[in-house]
Amino acid sequence: MSLWQECSDIRFRVWSFCGYNEIQAETKRNQILKILSETRWRIEGKDGAATILGLHPSTLRAKMHKLGILRPESKESH
Repeated sequence: MSLWQECSDIRFRVWSFCGYNEIQAETKRNQILKILSETRWRIEGKDGAATILGLHPSTLRAKMHKLGILRPESKESH
């Protein structure tokens, strides 16, 4: 195994041990939630969250699903 491969393997183990993937997912989740809040949960269109985040609307929806992001129920629906 080359030194580069060893360093990559060590970095991966350190990131996994430190919860890097969880931290990265939480950061993405928070960013998406912030933009969704600012756009009043509008996903598509010129001023939608997908455009602001530089994503296709279906990609944003897939990320929301993966990260467990659900639109809160509006007070009017009760």
